[in-house]
Amino acid sequence: MHLIFTAATPVSDRTSQIIQFCIRNDTEADASTESIIAFDRQVVNEDKVVLASTDCDTPLDITAEQHMPSDQPGIIMHRQLAALIKIQAKSQEEACCAAEV
Repeated sequence: MHLIFTAATPVSDRTSQIIQFCIRNDTEADASTESIIAFDRQVVNEDKVVLASTDCDTPLDITAEQHMPSDQPGIIMHRQLAALIKIQAKSQEEACCAAEV
C-alpha cells in the first residue's frame, strides 16, 4: 500500500508551497521508489495544468458556483472568510465614524 500525502499552503496570491510525503508498507521488490515518485510526479504535473487554467479569484458568494458534497470544506472556508471580511469592514467603518466625531 502507498499513501501519498500532499498539502498545499498559499505563499502569495499566485504561488503555493507543496509538501509531500509517502508512507508505504511494501518492499522495493514490490514497487521501486523511482516508480512511485514517477507516478506521483505525473499526477502532480497533471494537477498543475488544471490548476493553472482555473481562475485564482474565488467568488465569496457560494451561490455563484455549482457545488458537490465534496465541496463542503471549501464552502465552510468561504463562509468563514466572508464573515472575517464583514467584521473587518464593520471595524473600519466604526473607526472612520469615530474619527469624524
